Amino acid sequence: MLTSLPPYYDEDINSMYRKILNDPLVFPQEMDVNTKDLISKLLIRDPKKRLGYNGVEEIKSHAFFKDIDWEKLNSKGYIPPYKPQVKDSSDISNISSEFTNERPMDSVVDDFLSESVQKQFGGWTYVGSFTGGAGN
Repeated sequence: MLTSLPPYYDEDINSMYRKILNDPLVFPQEMDVNTKDLISKLLIRDPKKRLGYNGVEEIKSHAFFKDIDWEKLNSKGYIPPYKPQVKDSSDISNISSEFTNERPMDSVVDDFLSESVQKQFGGWTYVGSFTGGAGN
């Protein structure tokens, strides 16, 4: 959200997977030091070394959040600096037409992924299982 692209982004999906597994993070030069540090620590590949592994307080106490009063935030005591005007719950006027004009594509997988496709996800720290049915 800060740079308009996700970390390790590449138009070629295989290249993006390779970057996720192997490449260092690259940040825009003008990005704040605390922002770079937070993102880097949240994306450490070893989950036991990742920021937040020992609990949410690790994340909340990071310098990036130094100005956040968590009690005030939890009680909705902050006034947002910008509140978009919306007509109703289906109003999409604040979403770029670049996205609203896209043709919807179904991303549901009817069967399990092939073994060769599953191997592309090897080495990731989370491998879920699909059990089918509603709510999954």
